[in-house]
Amino acid sequence: LTIFLDEFRRYENYVKKEVTFVNYVRDPKQAQVYVLFLSRETGSGGRENTLYFAGQKEFAGINDTLSFITKPLGTEDIRRRELVKVLKIGLMKYIARTPQRNNIIINYKPSIGEELPEEVKDKWNYWVFNISPDFNYRAEESYKNLEFNCRLSSNRITENWKIELFYENEYQESENVTPEKTYRTIRRTNTFQGLIVKSINNNWSAGVDTRANSSTRFNTRLSLSVAPAIEYNIFPYSQSTRRQLRFLLSLWAKNVQYNEETIFYKKSENLFGTSLRISESIYEKWGNIWSSLEGILFFHDTGVNRLEFDGGINYRIFEGLSLRIRGEISLIHDQLFLPIKESTPEEILLRVRQLKTNWEYRISFGFNYRFGSKYSNIVNPRFDRGRRGYRFR
Repeated sequence: LTIFLDEFRRYENYVKKEVTFVNYVRDPKQAQVYVLFLSRETGSGGRENTLYFAGQKEFAGINDTLSFITKPLGTEDIRRRELVKVLKIGLMKYIARTPQRNNIIINYKPSIGEELPEEVKDKWNYWVFNISPDFNYRAEESYKNLEFNCRLSSNRITENWKIELFYENEYQESENVTPEKTYRTIRRTNTFQGLIVKSINNNWSAGVDTRANSSTRFNTRLSLSVAPAIEYNIFPYSQSTRRQLRFLLSLWAKNVQYNEETIFYKKSENLFGTSLRISESIYEKWGNIWSSLEGILFFHDTGVNRLEFDGGINYRIFEGLSLRIRGEISLIHDQLFLPIKESTPEEILLRVRQLKTNWEYRISFGFNYRFGSKYSNIVNPRFDRGRRGYRFR
């Protein structure tokens, strides 16, 4: 039996070492069974892992989907062992249709002790808390950089409700020494977000997004906003790991207090507007594609707006050749926060302040071509350099 593993990434070598009764091929068109592995985070911080099996050639039309949950404190070894177990179970319906079935032995290990009740009482009532401080310091003879970041989050996610509370504090201080002068810069950012979403049915949901933030880079002493919203997903949310096409419409109100007077001679103001976000993602045998388009409009002046697009594709052109493209573009006409005071050359070079711009874009692309033997069963970890790769010395 020949199979193709898609999106297995860091688990691919482990799977090949543990599942030895199949042949692994490099191209999905050469496989009798195509297997796609997708994963998403659960409300408790664990992972919902899903394996999609698609029969090809003589197994065309024989498809299956198997899922398993790993706990948030589970190790990588626990997750990959469970992955191998579920993969073997999923492959049995194909093995059963080949002469290999005569070499398969099935063992059953009964559970020890009483079975868990169907409904388990959770003393935390599905609440999950996370604290993540980070400290970084780097220094050279003419350069010093200190960064401190602290994230606090609290989430409660069930089938009917999604509640997310998030706070982040960022502090960065850098010093650049030149023969003429020493440049010292400081950036501070504080962000809070509270999100409450109610599931209406398998396609509709409604919620409220509240935010508070301050930023020296964006000339904001304090910004408070609230945005009720409604979302429609053309595909059922239960299919979200394979495909999504979502429309998110929101109305928002915002009060902003600035650090310095803006180019519109404002020290504070109340703003109202609306936004529409369309996002899609699809995972198929040929690869995957994702994109999002968001438009933001201010009610007091329709000339104040923003349009953003973000998208990418990973596409297998033919056997061994794959293409990847990623791009972002923004049309920006909503920089109400720009200070009337001109930025100094130092602030411009060190990007301490956000400068006026009507657009921003970035693009990346590349390809990978692999040829040779179509089989890839053997794993040899000798002299493995891990993530360090080959370095010039």
